Amino acid sequence: MGKRLLVMIAMILSLFLAVKTVEAKQVVTETGVEYRLAPSIEDCKKVDPKLKFVAFLQELFNIMKYAGPILCLVLSTMDFIKAAAAQDKDALKKAAQTGLKRLGLAILLFFIPVLLNFLFPLLGWNGTCGIK
Repeated sequence: MGKRLLVMIAMILSLFLAVKTVEAKQVVTETGVEYRLAPSIEDCKKVDPKLKFVAFLQELFNIMKYAGPILCLVLSTMDFIKAAAAQDKDALKKAAQTGLKRLGLAILLFFIPVLLNFLFPLLGWNGTCGIK
């Protein structure tokens, strides 16, 4: 389970790393000069002029956001049914632990864009180009 999780996280992060790095931009506002690290839509269009790749990533992420909790529910239910049929207390404990891990990962899936939008500018990378 651990290796699969690391591979899945690496795949998801690699999708967001496809956008090139951006430097901080100096923006003059009414209150003065600000430096912004967050990418603008123009930065995303430099990499992907028609934003087709960004749209593809958004569709993929939307599918993952709904498939994750559904799979969590289905797989956890199957584990509990198997453990209850076997009448094994250790199997019930293991099914509960696995179910909680799956639930945590399903919840984390919703917060990936927020985390990436927070971390990427700190590292000087583009954000998620509007992927929510």
